Amino acid sequence: MRVVQFVIPSSGRRVGFVDGDDVVDITSSDRSMSSVFDVFEVSQVTGKSFDQTLANKDLTNSADRFTYADLLGAEVGGTSPYLIAPFDHPDDHRVIVSGTGLTHTGSMQSRDQMHSDDEIASEEPVT
Repeated sequence: MRVVQFVIPSSGRRVGFVDGDDVVDITSSDRSMSSVFDVFEVSQVTGKSFDQTLANKDLTNSADRFTYADLLGAEVGGTSPYLIAPFDHPDDHRVIVSGTGLTHTGSMQSRDQMHSDDEIASEEPVT
């Protein structure tokens, strides 16, 4: 399931999922779920999976729909509905996105080099 967060300038933030060429606006059926984080919290409380929570027929049958291409092409902060980051948290200090930028081969070579440097250093006399 491809989950998206988006903003309708006149209504606020929303959460939905991609269904073919459309985005099903879950928030239009249940205002308590306006972010991926909200859906996760509801899933935890109800004991349902994240996908089950989003795909609830009572929600999806009455939900508004938007064209995914229109959301994707819209200007962020503009007057038309637009996509935002796929995940965030109400407290910005609780979201960390990180990466090493290393490939498996690169990390293997770095590790091998580090260990070979240790062996050379251990053979040198300590002064």
